[in-house]
Amino acid sequence: AGNNTVTIPEVFNNIKVNVYNCMEQEINKLIETFKPLITNIILEDRKYFSFTNIPNWCFFADEDISKVAIFLEKEKLIRINLCSCEYAYSTNNFHMIEYFFLHEIRHYFQYQMVEDYQAGKETIVKKQHIENWQKDYNSYILPNNQDGSTNDEYFFQSIEIDAFVYSYATMKYKYKNVDDLYVPKQYNQFFYDMVDKVVNIFDKQGL
Repeated sequence: AGNNTVTIPEVFNNIKVNVYNCMEQEINKLIETFKPLITNIILEDRKYFSFTNIPNWCFFADEDISKVAIFLEKEKLIRINLCSCEYAYSTNNFHMIEYFFLHEIRHYFQYQMVEDYQAGKETIVKKQHIENWQKDYNSYILPNNQDGSTNDEYFFQSIEIDAFVYSYATMKYKYKNVDDLYVPKQYNQFFYDMVDKVVNIFDKQGL
């Protein structure tokens, strides 16, 4: 499977910005600004992760701020776009970064479940779900076609539905009002019904 990258133009209205020039000192300055914020998100949200270890993560820089985050499967590494962080922070919208970071956290969890299943280990997810996830990772569909148009099939992969539901449900449980969060237009009431089920699970667990 290829790299699992959130590249949804609608997230930031298809804006491309030169947030900064790519001088090393400027990049380091942004890292110093946003590393504590991401670290705090992890500490606050790890109770929702369904696993105890904290995934490795780092920053990267891409002026296309619709490329919010990426999960590298082989490296088991989550990368977050500094340009997206800068833009979200400057527009008082940093919870969008948290939303997509949680999305990638879920992909990390999915991939771990697939590996555990393949190794014959006991998993906390049903066999059918894991096999669907394994199939998607083996034949991953990218969000955009070669001509740049949106590929609707991307959104209906089981790993993407699960990740969007998980991240939206987590944000809803934590913040209550999440009407401004991005939801793919391809999703209808089935998505919100699944979100409510996850929110109810969090509620029963007393998280």
